[in-house]
Amino acid sequence: MTQSAISKLEAGKDSEVTVRHISRYAKATGERIGLWFGKPLSHVQSVKNHAMAIKDHLSALAKLAHRDEELHTAIQAFFGEAFFNMLTILAECQEKMPNTEEVEISVVITESAKPAQTRETPSSEKEEENSFARRMAFNPPGP
Repeated sequence: MTQSAISKLEAGKDSEVTVRHISRYAKATGERIGLWFGKPLSHVQSVKNHAMAIKDHLSALAKLAHRDEELHTAIQAFFGEAFFNMLTILAECQEKMPNTEEVEISVVITESAKPAQTRETPSSEKEEENSFARRMAFNPPGP
């Protein structure tokens, strides 16, 4: 693909662009390009599609984690980071919803392979847990 052809595509001035042109452009620039045709997805449909794609990628990572311990540790750390980020995104978006009766949501993560141990939670940890619980409180949809 010539530089002038790339420039025409980038400027949006090629009225006879084909899928082949776009494919060649992607190859020449090293970019990944997606094409969608048809009616736009609703926000709900779009979120569901993205959620399923995320699930597929996380499942692939989980399979990779079986290869060796170092990879398992790195992927497990990423899962924790992704989990926190997704909860944060949901909490931030939920805060933008119209106010109704507030409900608290608590997330408890347990490891079934290890026996539960009880210990006194230091007050600073309790404050952090309460702060997290306040951030995770949300307003459910009204009747």
